[in-house]
Amino acid sequence: MLTALKSSVRASLAPNQWAALTSFAYNVGLSACLSSTLVRLVNEGQLDKAADQFLLWDRSKGQIIQGLLNRRKAERTLFLGNANV
Repeated sequence: MLTALKSSVRASLAPNQWAALTSFAYNVGLSACLSSTLVRLVNEGQLDKAADQFLLWDRSKGQIIQGLLNRRKAERTLFLGNANV
């Protein structure tokens, strides 16, 4: 999975950003991750906008799942470089 992710993400990312993106890909699935707006924005260099995309992946069957929301907030925080996750 990591090889496919690294070959699809063309932006230069810090280790914390790779960790957040890898966590996201593992949880939502590689295909969903690679086709996401989040990855598109990363590749365009719009990292702040990309970070906000994590928060949109908090639902299952149309319902907000608190555990997913918590995970996405943690991934976003990690992506932005805040260590207190």
